[in-house]
Amino acid sequence: MASGEPREAIDMKLLLLGATGLVGGRALQLALSNDAFSEVIAPTRTPLAAHARLVNTVASRLEDLVPACIAHRPDAVVCALGTTQAKAGSKEAFRHVDHELPVAFGQAAHAADQAGPPDRQRAAADRADVPHHFALRARI
Repeated sequence: MASGEPREAIDMKLLLLGATGLVGGRALQLALSNDAFSEVIAPTRTPLAAHARLVNTVASRLEDLVPACIAHRPDAVVCALGTTQAKAGSKEAFRHVDHELPVAFGQAAHAADQAGPPDRQRAAADRADVPHHFALRARI
């Protein structure tokens, strides 16, 4: 496609975790400015500025928002959750944010993909073939 030509809308739903942080906030800006995303689902503990394509569910405990977020049937998930042990206040709180929350959302998204219609199952199978070269590990 030549530059300057209009792009075809893709109509993807994105689940963005960590939208209030430095990295997640920038990812949110980019996603909302990109017509490929029809909906950006961003669960947070504090409200975000309103946007026509933003679904911002708010709760003090993000794990309480897992079912509501997955009910939107996101096509992609970006996890920008993260903290420091000092900011979290304890080793357990740090592990909760950096490990347990991403795992809970990831498992729910995977289960929804597997339970979905055949076209979503095929897409999930295609993604499963991608090698997992990159992984972040926190010292817990």
